Amino acid sequence: MKKKLALTIALVMCIVCLSPYSSNASTKETLTPNEHNTPTKNKSQINIYDIDNYKIETLSDNLKERMVRVTDNTSGEIFENTYNKASQNIQTVLINKNGEKIEIFNSTKLLTLNSSEGAIEIDNLQKPVQISPLSSTLYDSGTSSMYNAKFKYYVYSGGIWVIQSEGSTKNPVKSSNNSYYLENFRSSVNNLRQAEIELISFGAGAISSWVVTLITSPTGWGGIIGSLTAIGLSSTAIAKAKQMHSIAGDCRYFFGSVLIGWVKVGGQWYYYDSYSTKRTGWLNSGGKWYYLDPNTGAMQTGWKYIGGKWYYLDYYNGVMKTGWLQYGSSWYYLDSSGAMQTGWKYIGGKWYYFDSSGAMKTGWLLDGGKWYYLDSSGAMKTGWQYIGGSYYYFYSDGSMAKNTTIDGYRIGLDGRRL
Repeated sequence: MKKKLALTIALVMCIVCLSPYSSNASTKETLTPNEHNTPTKNKSQINIYDIDNYKIETLSDNLKERMVRVTDNTSGEIFENTYNKASQNIQTVLINKNGEKIEIFNSTKLLTLNSSEGAIEIDNLQKPVQISPLSSTLYDSGTSSMYNAKFKYYVYSGGIWVIQSEGSTKNPVKSSNNSYYLENFRSSVNNLRQAEIELISFGAGAISSWVVTLITSPTGWGGIIGSLTAIGLSSTAIAKAKQMHSIAGDCRYFFGSVLIGWVKVGGQWYYYDSYSTKRTGWLNSGGKWYYLDPNTGAMQTGWKYIGGKWYYLDYYNGVMKTGWLQYGSSWYYLDSSGAMQTGWKYIGGKWYYFDSSGAMKTGWLLDGGKWYYLDSSGAMKTGWQYIGGSYYYFYSDGSMAKNTTIDGYRIGLDGRRL
C-alpha cells in the first residue's frame, strides 16, 4: 500500500514540473530586446538591410503594392518607393528635412526631376548640322538600344560628329580640342548598350522602358535602388543597374565636355566653334552680334570701348544694341554698326543732338555760337515756337533768329519777338 502511494505522488510531481504554468525559471522563454511583452501573432514583418551605404526597408508587401524606404546613411536623405503590382508603375518621392514629400520619379509621367549632375551648364544655341546620309557615309552609330534612346552618336566622313544626350544635340568636328571627349562618349554609349542588354537578361520581364529611363536618370542612386527593390529585381540585376547608372553619368560628362556653342562656366558665358575652339572678339551668332573678351573669351555686357568707339551690349544676354537706347535717365543712339553717336544726327526725318557722352540733348542748345531749341523728344524745332511765355523764330537749319524782322514782327537781340 505504501509502495502504491509513493508511485502516485511521484507521478503527480512529474506532471506539475512539465506544466507550462510552472514557475521554474529554467523553462521561461528567452525574449529579444525588441520582443519584450509583445505578442508575435500580429507583428509586421519588415525586412531591413544595408547595401552601398544605404539602409533599405520593406515597409509593406501585399497583393496590391510593395513599399520600400531607402535612407542614405551619409546624407540622411530618405526616399520612399511605391510599386503598384497591378499597373506595374512606380512612384519615388524624396522626403526633405521638413518632412515634405517631393516627387522625383513617376513611371506614369516618365518624370525625372532634381538633377544634380553636371558642373558645366550647356546652352547650345546652334542648330544641328543637316547632313544627308545619301551624300555622307555613316560608318558608326549608337542606336542599337531596345529602350534607351537618351544617348546617341553618329560619325560621318570628314570628322563630322553628331552626338545626342537627352534631347540636346551637338555637331562638332573632331579636333585636338575634343577628340578625347568624343571617343570616350562613343565608348560610354557602347558600354551602356552592353550593360543594358545584360540587365534585361538578368531582370527577365521586369525590365521595361521606364525602368531603363529611371536607371539612367541623373537622380541620386538612393531613389533608384529603392525603386528597383520595390519592383523585385535580384541583387545581381541591381548591381548591373548600378553599373548602367554610372555609365549614364559618364555619357553626360563626356557630352558636356565637348564644348560647342554657348557654354556657361563659373558664371561666365563663352562661345566655342565647331572645332571646340574658344572664340574671342566680335562674334555673330544667330544673326546677332556679341563681343567676347580678347584675352579670356568671356562674353561682355554693358558699355564697352572697342576700336575707338563705344558700344552697348545687353546686360542680360550680351547682344549688341542698335538704334535708340535708354540708359538711366538719358537716351542714346547707336547706328547700324552698334557705334554710339555724338553731335548732330538726322534720324527718322528729324535732327537730334548728342553731347560728347552720347546723351541726347533737350531744351536750349548753344552750338557754334548759335542757339537751337530741342523739344522734349530731342527733335530740333524750326519756325515760330512759343517757349517760356515768349515767341521765338528758328530758321530751317534750326538756328534762332535775332535782331531782325520776320513776318512783320520785330525780333530783339535775345531772339524774343517784341
